[in-house]
Amino acid sequence: MLMNDDSVLGRPKRILWIITGSGSHMRCVANIICEIVEASIRVDLGFTGAGYEVARMYGVHAKLLDCVASAGEIYLEGWSKSFWPLVGRVAMRYYHLVVLAPATSNTVAKIVHGIADSLASAVANQALKANIPLIILPSDVAEVNVTELPCRVDRDKCTGCGVCVEVCPVSAISLYEGKARINLLACIGCEKCVHSCSFGAISCWDKVSYRTSMIDLANLEKLKGFKRVVVVRNCEELRNKLRFDRSENRS
Repeated sequence: MLMNDDSVLGRPKRILWIITGSGSHMRCVANIICEIVEASIRVDLGFTGAGYEVARMYGVHAKLLDCVASAGEIYLEGWSKSFWPLVGRVAMRYYHLVVLAPATSNTVAKIVHGIADSLASAVANQALKANIPLIILPSDVAEVNVTELPCRVDRDKCTGCGVCVEVCPVSAISLYEGKARINLLACIGCEKCVHSCSFGAISCWDKVSYRTSMIDLANLEKLKGFKRVVVVRNCEELRNKLRFDRSENRS
């Protein structure tokens, strides 16, 4: 069963997990979702439009679709004219827990100010109204944060040999002014280009630091004050809030 050390969470059997368009924590979040599914917990997964694009370029969308398909339903903002049927499930307390991870600063701002005009913000808003526990992993949790970059080309190292263009399975790489260029909207993060480049010109998941704006930090502090909302800072804290035992059957 799902176990945790925070009484606000209870012991949820059905989870609604929303992924927004933040690359921060995206790859480790995908691992956690699949771990929960393997523990025979029902997980319904929702992607915002940007969330699906970012999951794809970070190489986890196929993995998520595969593991969640055996455990629950999958929703994509834009697949239908409205996401309100899913929000209605939250209103009827069908889910025992709602998770927003990773959550962009834009999503956090909307939740804090009561705006419900997107899949993520509408689900969170309704969870608060329905008194359903809500776990949020924001992308910006401190003055200085570390994130992973998607695949990119170092133009100083690129010789324009074109090998990466040939090996890319989705034609996401082309030559521009004699150098390789990656179309991130087409990239699936498979890393075949990385392994094919003998010059070390392509890399994926490089870590970089960036500063958070003061308004985003202020919104985060307000969010922490919401009842039945648990804000976690990283994937380790998120995993600790979702301790599970593989012995319980899905329901």
